Amino acid sequence: MRVETISVGKPAVVPWDKNKVVTAIFKQPVSGKVALDRMNLVGDAQGDLKNHGGPDKAVCIYAASHYPYWEKVLNRPLSYGSFGENLTVSGLTEEDVFIGDIWRIGSATVQVSQPRQPCYKIGVRLNAANLHLQVIETGFAGFYLRVLEEGEIEAGDTVTLVERLNADYTIRELHNCLFHKNCTSDEWTRLANIPELAEPWRKAFRKKISN
Repeated sequence: MRVETISVGKPAVVPWDKNKVVTAIFKQPVSGKVALDRMNLVGDAQGDLKNHGGPDKAVCIYAASHYPYWEKVLNRPLSYGSFGENLTVSGLTEEDVFIGDIWRIGSATVQVSQPRQPCYKIGVRLNAANLHLQVIETGFAGFYLRVLEEGEIEAGDTVTLVERLNADYTIRELHNCLFHKNCTSDEWTRLANIPELAEPWRKAFRKKISN
């Protein structure tokens, strides 16, 4: 696994559907070593702190292998970072990654915290209304990391698995269980009790149990 590109961005006001939205999804690649703290990569921020950001969403990851699919769907070339991710990584997909996985990237230690719940701003970034619904349908959504040990990372760094704490549910399986698959109450209960899973996702699974 390897970091192909590091992308960061600051909030900006952009026009969308006869309105204006505040978003930091227009991230741009940066070169050299980039400092990573508990909340962000240096130079990165979020436009909607209610739904984005925080220690469980310090870094957004997207698989480089998904880009050819979206280039075909959108009929145009896409640069890494186009889905608002901070790190575009080769050698992995949502099917290879488990909640709680601990990785070493550069001098930082990070942990997989939750799948990404795509929002409409992906469509804003790529000028494609409702693209986030297609992302949900495919499961090519990406995921987030929390930072266990601050450090510096750069494009070209190897992503090394340090420890796998849970081998039962991949990122893709959690995504399916929330958005698609009719999971059983037992499965939702197990998911809601994974301590490494970010609380909003645990809460969503608890809600499914209660319903």
